[in-house]
Amino acid sequence: MTHDVRYAPPQAMVEDAAGDRRGERPQNVATAMKLLWASMALGIPSAVQALVESPTWSLAAVMLLVTALGILLYLKIAAGRNWARIVLTALVALNFVALSAPGEPRLFVLQFLDFSTQALDVVALWMLFSREAAAWFRAPA
Repeated sequence: MTHDVRYAPPQAMVEDAAGDRRGERPQNVATAMKLLWASMALGIPSAVQALVESPTWSLAAVMLLVTALGILLYLKIAAGRNWARIVLTALVALNFVALSAPGEPRLFVLQFLDFSTQALDVVALWMLFSREAAAWFRAPA
């Protein structure tokens, strides 16, 4: 029996997909990510206080959903996704509005933590929009 090339399966190169060609994460982005995670941690006491004042399942579910979305957003920023950086910018801007709105009096410590988280977020955003960070967030060619 002879080998007929017409009936041979097509040959294809199979290899792993090319990895992320962004290069190493700039120091500004790494530091900004640490600040964002610290900001999230500093927000825990305010969330716990809100749950203690009004312990409903719906509030707990909303807080879990917001926390999960925040974690997803941070992970996508760390992976170099520009859309996540833009969404974070919009959310921080909305948080300015929420913090400036009049509300019920709260413990000074919780108010201080809220403004501290806002300050950390603003510094992190400034670092995420620095020149080397912006170049890293551009889509690889």
